[in-house]
Amino acid sequence: MLAIAPPIQAGQPLVIYNGEANEMPRQPQACVTAAGITHLTFGLDNRVLYCNNDGEEFNLPRVAFQVPDLSLGMRRGPRITETGRSIVITAIGGRDGKGKDGDVLAFHSDDKEATWNRPVRVNDVESSAREGLHAMTATQNGVLWCVWLDMLTTNPLGQVSTVWRRGGTIYSTDQRRDTESVLGNGEQPWIASNSQGTTIVWTTARQGDLLLARLDSREPEMIAVDARDPVLVAGESSNPVQYVFWEQFHNNQAAIMGLSIR
Repeated sequence: MLAIAPPIQAGQPLVIYNGEANEMPRQPQACVTAAGITHLTFGLDNRVLYCNNDGEEFNLPRVAFQVPDLSLGMRRGPRITETGRSIVITAIGGRDGKGKDGDVLAFHSDDKEATWNRPVRVNDVESSAREGLHAMTATQNGVLWCVWLDMLTTNPLGQVSTVWRRGGTIYSTDQRRDTESVLGNGEQPWIASNSQGTTIVWTTARQGDLLLARLDSREPEMIAVDARDPVLVAGESSNPVQYVFWEQFHNNQAAIMGLSIR
C-alpha cells in the first residue's frame, strides 16, 4: 500500500537571537512540553541562554548561567528538557578546557526560569566528559537520563541508529524495513516524531542548504540556505507541533533561527 505523507506546512523562519564576535550564538537545542510549550537553549561564549514560546512568540533569550570553558560547536553545547515541575539544562565545561578537562553539569529551575540552582556534576569521575559530547532527556514521571562520551569508556557495546551519515550520504531505517534507505547527500542529520509523523532534517554541506523531509515521503524540501547544525523537536498536545532550529548568518551576523512545522 502506498503511504501518502501530508504536505509540509511551514511558516516563515524567525530570528531567535543574533550577534557578532564573542556574541555569536551557537548550537541551539530545544524540547517541547505536553502543554505545547517549546523551551530553547543555546551557547554564547561561556554563557548559556534560555527562552521559550509560552505564548504566541518566543520571548527574548536571556542568560541562565555561565559555564567555564563551555564545550560549544560541532554538536557540543547545552541540552534541555522538562520534567513537569522543573526545566533542566546540562552543559559540559571545566577549569582548563580545550579537551584537558570537562564535566557534565546539570542546572535546574523550579520557578519558571527566574533562578537556576547550583549545578550538579553528572559524571562520577572528574573530567571524564572532556570530549564535550552528550545528550539528555526526561521521562514522563520526571526521571532524567543523560548519556555522554566518557573518556574512561574504551569498549562501548551496542549501537542503535535511525538516521545517520556515511560517506557524505544520509541514510535512515526503522523496524519496518530490513535495509537502509538513501535520503540524499549531506550531513548533520536530526530526527523527531509525533502524531504528525516522523520528520528528518539535514544539510547538504557543513554549511549548506537545510533540507526537511517526512519519513514516508522522502521528497526533501529546502527550508533555508547557508545553514548548519540543525536540530528538530516534536511535542504532543492538543495542537501538535514540530520545530527546527539552526545556525545561520543573517544580516552579516551569526543567528539562531527557528521554524514551526505543522
